[in-house]
Amino acid sequence: MCAEEFNEERRGWHCNIETPLVRLIGHIDRMVKIGNTLYPVEIKNLGTGTFYKFRKEGLNRGYAAQEACYLEATKLPGIYLVMHRDDDELQRYTIPYNGMSLDLPGFKQLELSVTFEEVIDSVHLAALSVEEGKLPEVDQSKQNCSWCRYPYLCDKDQKKGKSVEVPALANAADMWREGKALFAD
Repeated sequence: MCAEEFNEERRGWHCNIETPLVRLIGHIDRMVKIGNTLYPVEIKNLGTGTFYKFRKEGLNRGYAAQEACYLEATKLPGIYLVMHRDDDELQRYTIPYNGMSLDLPGFKQLELSVTFEEVIDSVHLAALSVEEGKLPEVDQSKQNCSWCRYPYLCDKDQKKGKSVEVPALANAADMWREGKALFAD
């Protein structure tokens, strides 16, 4: 159980990723020991429609982004279990990380549709856009409104946000821009 920092108990392994602009916090469902190494395990228990959509299309972008963050936090490949909650059918996968993979009997390999770098770029773009008082540009092909908690922020006709003054965010945004410029050169 995790009760770190926020006094909220959550089952799973606490993980934390910090960048100059944001802090991502999550909870990996389980860790499994194979040899001398603990590998992250993500478990999804899906209803009929979502389960069959997963079997047909693979991980949706949100689940893929979540898993990319967990793999980055542990710096290891992972195990992904998907159960159909109505009949207990179980799909077993391993997900590679940075050239490393797991070869487990009865498991298929699953590639993520998004990288950790893409996730962080999207999150940083959102943070910088807020600092500038506007909404970030959205790639409609990657949009997933069905699970987004902030649809009220989207204005399909007009891309204007409210001005927000947050000095710490502005300073972090400047540091991020400087770092990005250094790597671009």
